[in-house]
Amino acid sequence: MGGSQSTRKLSVDNENAIQVSQEAIDRIQAQLQAKQAEQPQPTPQYTAPPPPYYDQRKQHEYAAEEAYWARRIENLKRAHDKINSGMHIEYQKTLKEANELFDMVKDDKMASKLPPCQEEKAKVRYMDTLYMFIG
Repeated sequence: MGGSQSTRKLSVDNENAIQVSQEAIDRIQAQLQAKQAEQPQPTPQYTAPPPPYYDQRKQHEYAAEEAYWARRIENLKRAHDKINSGMHIEYQKTLKEANELFDMVKDDKMASKLPPCQEEKAKVRYMDTLYMFIG
């Protein structure tokens, strides 16, 4: 059914057909070629990798950027260490002062084992005995 090609031929007689001479065809082709030559050719788009100088320049920029950030990080680390050591020194100094104060209070309590206000009690007793004799 549909497996063989059709062998029929169709021919149409066109009474209104225009006949063009070979000279006219040559002139038209020459004009088309001249117009195509006048038109600027579009610049080709690069789909290949960029030229080597571009890669080298980018690598140089990346290396410079990497070096900048490495220096910046090192500077920040040094500043952090300096601040940290200063805080550690201040902490040790404050701890030493606090321990000295506690030791001083402890030594003071040990030295005077008497309960508080003993001198005032003695004065009051003395006054009581005086009143007893006078009164």
